[in-house]
Amino acid sequence: MKGISHLDASCDVNLVPAPLRVSSKAVADVLYKEDSVSDVLMASSSADIAVISIGSVAQVEKATMHQTGYISLGEQKSTSTKRGSRRHFGLLLR
Repeated sequence: MKGISHLDASCDVNLVPAPLRVSSKAVADVLYKEDSVSDVLMASSSADIAVISIGSVAQVEKATMHQTGYISLGEQKSTSTKRGSRRHFGLLLR
């Protein structure tokens, strides 16, 4: 599997090196103060498109979405089997 740096894109691609959701406002405030996060968020204000990924759901028990309790193991297996996220992101990247 190729990393995001190998995308054939005619635009800049930036990742926010932080989770989308955190446990408290205090944790969010600390992350916002990190240059690596705040720089990307500042640049995102001029973005035309934002793609938010839930990460891999194909790793079954090791997937972050399952380990954190956002989705059940059954929901995860159903999504992975249907290839739902891959289908949606494939449409976004065309």
